[in-house]
Amino acid sequence: MKLFYEVGLVGGNGLLNDGSFIMTPQLINISPPVGTVGQTLVTATIHGVGTETTGLQLSGGSDLCEEIEVVSYATVECLTKRQDFGIDLLNLGVV
Repeated sequence: MKLFYEVGLVGGNGLLNDGSFIMTPQLINISPPVGTVGQTLVTATIHGVGTETTGLQLSGGSDLCEEIEVVSYATVECLTKRQDFGIDLLNLGVV
């Protein structure tokens, strides 16, 4: 996973890229908090992801998104599969 900063670079950031630093993206917000079987466009705020992040997955026991895209730093759009879900079932996975 590549680490992205909202603005600028942290001094000594090269130390973060040597493989010993592990960062888990943090799900801050998701809207709307529920989905329907008619598909839902969900916008999630996830600190720690940027437009080059790959392997991002929102799940509720299985992959939730039919399509997923990081549109800007920390902003992810997910077109859900045809299923019901509630925010209490969501997990974030990054490969």
